[in-house]
Amino acid sequence: MITENLFTAEKNSNKKVFLCLCHHIPYINAGYFSHKFQEETDDNSPKSGYSYEYLQKLASYTGWKYEYVYGEWSDLFEQLKNGDLDLMAGIAYSEDRSDLLSELNMAISVVNEQDAMELDELKNKYYTETTVSVFLSEQEQKWMQKHETVTVGYLDHYLPYCDTESDGSATGLVADIVPDLFHSLPGDYTPKIIYRCFEDQQKMLDSLKNGEVDLVMPISDGKWYAEQEGFVQSFSIVAFPIALAYREPYSDNVTSKIAVNKNNLRQYWYTLDNYPNS
Repeated sequence: MITENLFTAEKNSNKKVFLCLCHHIPYINAGYFSHKFQEETDDNSPKSGYSYEYLQKLASYTGWKYEYVYGEWSDLFEQLKNGDLDLMAGIAYSEDRSDLLSELNMAISVVNEQDAMELDELKNKYYTETTVSVFLSEQEQKWMQKHETVTVGYLDHYLPYCDTESDGSATGLVADIVPDLFHSLPGDYTPKIIYRCFEDQQKMLDSLKNGEVDLVMPISDGKWYAEQEGFVQSFSIVAFPIALAYREPYSDNVTSKIAVNKNNLRQYWYTLDNYPNS
């Protein structure tokens, strides 16, 4: 995925706008045990934590999709040693899967170099701050060579992020950010950019997965939902706070029922993350 971080949030409470890209991916058996760096131990609960988000970043380069195997650390480690698991957080093992280990090492190397800024966000979110470094991977350079035209999907009627002018052209941040994104990349990559508007965000994501568009904007920063939908996120490109509108007087029951735009999955995901009992 080709992307550049333009803006980052100073506070974790700020919401972020993302570009995203779809991948077609094979399955990897990943041991998953409950710990502060990887939370929730079933397929139906949204996952989080440093380790979980790091695995998702690796998947954006390797093309993996994870089949999670849940259990206690000791039991999972035995499965790992027996070759029943491909990897666990902090451990990678399998003498018979040297291709997998090689691919994993490649991905870790690329992540550490290219996505140092996002790793900073993760470490700031879960641990401490580090430094920044960016370069284009071989995978991204090949993608650029094959794409003289880039089709960008965006959500209509969503200013200041995106909207459509009376003449049918895209307007808002999407029309400003996308050309600047490609212009700021090293080399002379100047693709023809085609914008396609969508009234419904789910249809926009479906078009991404079907290959009808190359990237879409805006999208949520939730790693769990990105994994379920099968897309890969960029760095955050803009951050903004989310406000809850309610009728006074305020009470604990205010958030028992929350209305969201049915065409805007970002609102739904944010509400599910922050008000799971609503």
